[in-house]
Amino acid sequence: MDNSNIGAMLSQLKGQAAYSGHSMPVSGKQAQSAEALLKSMEPGQVFSGEITDIRGSYITITLQNMQSIQARLAENFEFLIGQKAMFQVKENLDNQLLIRPMAMDAAQNGELMVAERALEAAGIQMTEKTLELVKNLLAANQPIDKQSILSYIRQLAKYPQADMQDIISLNKFHMPINEENLNQLSNYKQFEHSLVKEIVSMEEQLPQVIEKMAAESPEKAETFLKDLTEILYPKEEQTALKMEEQGKEQQIPDGIIKNVLEQESPEKRTDTAINRQELPVQEAANPVKNDQAGLPSKEELPDLLKELPQIIEKEGKEKAGKIIKQALEEKFLLKPEEVADKEKVKEFYESVAKKGEKLKDLFASHGKEMAQLEKPVQNLTQNVKFMNSLNEMFTYIQLPLKMANKQAHADLYVYTKKKAKGNAKDGLSAFLHLDMENLGSVDVLIRMMGQRVTTNFTLETVELLDFIEGHMDLLEERLGKKGYSCSAKMMLKGSEEQKKSFEQCLTGEAELYSDRKRFSFDVRA
Repeated sequence: MDNSNIGAMLSQLKGQAAYSGHSMPVSGKQAQSAEALLKSMEPGQVFSGEITDIRGSYITITLQNMQSIQARLAENFEFLIGQKAMFQVKENLDNQLLIRPMAMDAAQNGELMVAERALEAAGIQMTEKTLELVKNLLAANQPIDKQSILSYIRQLAKYPQADMQDIISLNKFHMPINEENLNQLSNYKQFEHSLVKEIVSMEEQLPQVIEKMAAESPEKAETFLKDLTEILYPKEEQTALKMEEQGKEQQIPDGIIKNVLEQESPEKRTDTAINRQELPVQEAANPVKNDQAGLPSKEELPDLLKELPQIIEKEGKEKAGKIIKQALEEKFLLKPEEVADKEKVKEFYESVAKKGEKLKDLFASHGKEMAQLEKPVQNLTQNVKFMNSLNEMFTYIQLPLKMANKQAHADLYVYTKKKAKGNAKDGLSAFLHLDMENLGSVDVLIRMMGQRVTTNFTLETVELLDFIEGHMDLLEERLGKKGYSCSAKMMLKGSEEQKKSFEQCLTGEAELYSDRKRFSFDVRA
């Protein structure tokens, strides 16, 4: 939104007296001649009055101070004598006024009139921008007193590129108005806030940066990787992992004991007591230390990170990329089984916040070489801070998941204001937003009243609706076994709904989709 004229307006906000020569008079106290009144009208200025005469494209308007002015309409509109309306000045050349109506229906006119009275009471010049501000404040149930309006005008002047709605939302959430929060709110509204996105960005860029650094200065690369490893795996954690690895090496897998027993004769088997500790450790060692073939075990990762330049030289960037990917995902993604454990999730975010800040400082300390990595890690840390601020008032959390060698993102909103007392009779509402590789963007709105669960699925295509609908009996069956009755509805996602969903979820204004019909049509899969 362009708020370029707000700055000029701000310099005039010194009290009602400052506007006496620039705004439409609203009382007889500052009577002006018709000529002086016309001269004072500037393009963009807004005023209201009663239409007292109509002659072709010219109309006469009587203002609140009972003065009359004549103006020409910029467009063809049908008016009646005696009708009240609001107008905006388009041009004022040699006291020839060109105007356009601001609203044509009763609802809009009434809204504008309320905004006009609020600005009049605050002594603030009426323009299209100030009227829009007051209208948006009214729509958001926010105060429209003088101090509130002036505060918003100052904020709009300070952040001219910001969306007015975003500034209003942050004030409504009692969150600081700054560049970071405005950027994060914009990202959240567009569903571009995923922690997974920033992690993937670091995974893709780190191998290239390390390769270049190692080629230019091996010592610098060695120092950087040592610091990186210390951030991801603090010394105490590295020690614990090595002890865990040593413990595994001392254990004899059951398969080896089985092979030894099978090689023994039955007679000898009954007479010989097999002692695991007596078998050679090298025979017992399991050559595959990870469930996924070709990937190192978590115990090996700290040492491998430090050796990345050598790995790049011998095995290429692809191998180094896999190691970095595995290390970052282990530290910055949740495992599905951890999601249900509140303490695990809390510990995870505390760890992400600390590691993110340290990574940001590490990348910044290496100047231009790490410039491309500063943005994703900065977005990650700002995202976590923003999320923490939201949780001062609302229950909301992102769930960056590591699932079967793939990343998945989820948002979980619970419709309960923390400062408000919960009412069991109201039940519990929650909203889950998922970004999945095969299903795309999926919104699930859940309402639970006692043992009754209502779910609404919103998906991007008719084909996906058919797929989910075809498997809904599985969900109903599983919930039924736990004592819940379940009903589900499906609908297609629309862009306007997507834009509204974030704030609606936070404020609890989102509603379960009720009797909406589903229409099928051909779309590209």
